[in-house]
Amino acid sequence: MGYFTGTKNIYDILDDICSTLIASSGGHWTDGDATWTTTDRTVANNGKRCLKYTNGSEYWWLAMTVVNVTSGWNYALVSNHSYWYYGKGIQFVFSQSWEETHTFPANSYSSFIPFIIHSGAVGTNLATHQLTYYMWIDETGICMMSKGEPTGEGLQPATLVGWERIEAKEYTDGYTNVVFYSINQILNKYDGENRSVNDKTQHRSVIRPFCYTYPAMTDAGHYDFGFSGWSTPSTSGDQGRSSFKSHGNGKVYYMKPVVHNHAGWQKPIFQTEMSFAWHEGEGLIDGDVIALEGTSKKFLVKALDSADTTGRLNYAIRYV
Repeated sequence: MGYFTGTKNIYDILDDICSTLIASSGGHWTDGDATWTTTDRTVANNGKRCLKYTNGSEYWWLAMTVVNVTSGWNYALVSNHSYWYYGKGIQFVFSQSWEETHTFPANSYSSFIPFIIHSGAVGTNLATHQLTYYMWIDETGICMMSKGEPTGEGLQPATLVGWERIEAKEYTDGYTNVVFYSINQILNKYDGENRSVNDKTQHRSVIRPFCYTYPAMTDAGHYDFGFSGWSTPSTSGDQGRSSFKSHGNGKVYYMKPVVHNHAGWQKPIFQTEMSFAWHEGEGLIDGDVIALEGTSKKFLVKALDSADTTGRLNYAIRYV
């Protein structure tokens, strides 16, 4: 457990995540299905892993499939619904049960996180495509920032993705203690107008199993509803603000994201612990280390651009 960084293909990263969680303290993570492996890394969707989480009466499965099929998945219908973007990446699915046919049930909560996006089709093979990553893993989950090597193809976003199980809640709500989140710095697109709400190829930036997912049914919009302090503040809602360094006392003022049981920021349930947003031009720069007062925890400030844009993904992730 701890902080990891390097450059690997997504199959190797997925195996590392699973192995580290299974070996973590508490014994809560186990292999959810031995038939789900990354052995088959062909241009298909056969490389996959499944984890089961158990903690007292709380249990759920997390299925992760590398989407490497020829041309990728239809990711979003854009430009006034005139053409599709396609993507290759990972499909994450949370479920409350596991089928005898070695898969999740149809009513599971899911999100598709693309690492490469293209307006026609994606030709890059994820088995050889290298991702540089910065990642924290402990017994509660993971948080990873990554960017891919240049391919000359389509859009390659820098991405943050994670899931965390938080022990302490503000109140008893009858749901799990976990939240899933993701964001990239190019195209956080969701195409709910053209497919069913349970379509497993769609991107959702927030999953609160098994309470709600966001976005739910919309073509575009804010991508941090239900997750205060997650990204740049907008003109509506209670999103908090990004972290900054004071010009007065040199301290960093930050806000850990507040997770809600409602997409309209009306039911705060807990705060996440592995990352928070920061703002460039306000005293912090890439590579800074923020030490939290009163704890041994430290956060690494990262600003990731990508092969296709100089716009940067600015988050501090757990480092110590």
